[in-house]
Amino acid sequence: MARAAQQLDWLVALPLLIALELVGCRLQDDFVAALVQGSGGSGGSLASNGGASASGASGRDIGGGGGDIGGGGDIGGGGASASGGSGQETGGSSVAEGGSVSNCPADRPTISVPLADGTRGKRCSTWAARRSFGHAVCSCNDMDVDGVLSTDALDSSQTDTGPVRGGAAVGVNGRYRGADYIRIDGSFTVAGTARLDSPGGLDIAGDLRLAGATSAAGPILVDRDAWLLADTSSLSLATVRRNLHLGPSAALIAPGPVLVAGDTFMDASSFPPPCACGPSEILDIGGIVADGMVDNDNAILGLNLDALANVREATELMLRCGRFALQRIAGRAPISLHVSGRVALMVDGDAQLPPGFTLTLEPGAELDWFISGNLSLSSQMRIGDAERAAAVRVYALGSAEISHPGNDDVVMNLYAPRAPVTVEALGNIYGAVFASSITSRALLFAHYDRAVLHADAACTLEPTPSCSACDQCSAVSTCSSGMCAACVRDADCCFPLVCEQGECRGLKTD
Repeated sequence: MARAAQQLDWLVALPLLIALELVGCRLQDDFVAALVQGSGGSGGSLASNGGASASGASGRDIGGGGGDIGGGGDIGGGGASASGGSGQETGGSSVAEGGSVSNCPADRPTISVPLADGTRGKRCSTWAARRSFGHAVCSCNDMDVDGVLSTDALDSSQTDTGPVRGGAAVGVNGRYRGADYIRIDGSFTVAGTARLDSPGGLDIAGDLRLAGATSAAGPILVDRDAWLLADTSSLSLATVRRNLHLGPSAALIAPGPVLVAGDTFMDASSFPPPCACGPSEILDIGGIVADGMVDNDNAILGLNLDALANVREATELMLRCGRFALQRIAGRAPISLHVSGRVALMVDGDAQLPPGFTLTLEPGAELDWFISGNLSLSSQMRIGDAERAAAVRVYALGSAEISHPGNDDVVMNLYAPRAPVTVEALGNIYGAVFASSITSRALLFAHYDRAVLHADAACTLEPTPSCSACDQCSAVSTCSSGMCAACVRDADCCFPLVCEQGECRGLKTD
């Protein structure tokens, strides 16, 4: 996805949006986004051949039948190992040979996760993606957006990478406060009971769930079902294309037509919060990192655990495929991280990414990055590729606020369930965000890559058949009667996924 060449202030577009809402016009596809969206050195390498010493375990078998890293596709090149402690300069003169992703094991690197029986077991690192990024945007608490809230979707795993209607859901466990139009290319759920007042309208391509009283100046348009626990009104019109579920004393009101294509039920008393934020629901990032610190492939590269702990000169780290571990990332010099295969990177501590940090991926490469501490981003960095946003997944356990640059320089799926996230600039998110709370000081546009939902589809590591929750199974199965199995109905799948021919998948609409 190329960076937008021009910017248009959303204040200029707002009168046109309101005018269209008041006459009942539906804003099709990316019309809202087109109106208001903007675009929003040299050094050593830290990799060497396997002959150098490093902290951490020796090379290990990756992912079931994937085979040892090495053999016909050995990682590394000649040269001595890089060093660098917390008080020394990092860097060096050795450079790892990049190689291609085809020389990596066929399976994904693994992570250690809790199982239903209380023990720990192995999953492909990509397993964490589907259970963490079912929503384009998910807030464990409140969400505040000063302008338009809009989501759209594509699927970078498909040959045709054009827009895909549906699936870019938004979930808010607490209160939503927005100053403008809401256009969600998927389901929209607000579990907080605080009143929601929109000076624009609501255009929802999936299901709509609202716990509090809601008013909208523009139309309310819902492509699937609606659950409204309190009175909901529009100054224009309201349309629900399937069934309407109302609370005992709730009503859907508009001066124009109120159209419900299916049935109306007075059976809506509650619904679960959309974002899995409970203590037992949060991904065990700490356990994943702890396992990676003692069981990793650092020795293959001669990579010391403290190699990026205090970076004082421009440094490059090249990772082809496997599990790698670092104690923390910090320093004042640029770091270039180059990934050419399927990589799981564990950081035991904070990742304070300096200005000038770059993360680049070769075609087919993927990164699952687990951080047990805080994540700090800078406006002067580049991460990932907007045309393949699903390829970078970052999981941070810390609670310090994260300032997201809000442009296509930073492309990733960010899981930070304890950290508040503030989206800067014009509020563009490429990938997904799961956070303690989310604030945007302008607009908020989430450009979601549905490929993240089936990142683990190629995992050949057999999951443990027993389960106690829908997110403990791999690929597209769900938990049924304590066993991983095919789904039968939407409610079997982890929300907001839906059941499609026995498989839990992201919602698609016409």
